[in-house]
Amino acid sequence: HSILVLREDIQVTFIIYYCVVNPRFRRTPIDFHHAIECHQPEVIILGTYGKYGCYCGFGGSGTPVDATDRCCQLHDLCYEEADEMEKSLKEKLFSLIGTIMNTYNSSCIDGQVVCMENSPFKDKVCNCDKDAARCLYRAKPSYNSTYYGLDTTKY
Repeated sequence: HSILVLREDIQVTFIIYYCVVNPRFRRTPIDFHHAIECHQPEVIILGTYGKYGCYCGFGGSGTPVDATDRCCQLHDLCYEEADEMEKSLKEKLFSLIGTIMNTYNSSCIDGQVVCMENSPFKDKVCNCDKDAARCLYRAKPSYNSTYYGLDTTKY
């Protein structure tokens, strides 16, 4: 039980860092975390995808090492498309600095993420997360733990 608490503490620290401190991470990872959890409730998300390959987690460059990493690359590209959309002033601030409190509306129904009643921008972000979570689930057979914490300068 204490290991689980430690992992939750690490995840909270990760969320705060990537929402507030790190300017590259422009979305709240809480929603993406929930989307992945909807498809893979058993997975420890940060310990599985937090620093996987060239694109999972913060940053992203080089050639994806496998199908799992390609899902993360596509997720990054989808967020870039969302950034190009017309947004309200609040959404522009959300896109620029990220925030834990500004999330989209979604539900997990029968193991599927359903995006609900969002602005076009938030709906795009929700669909980015939904598609990436589904992609990661389908790519599970490609997952190779040796790619976790990979030295991306080699790829």
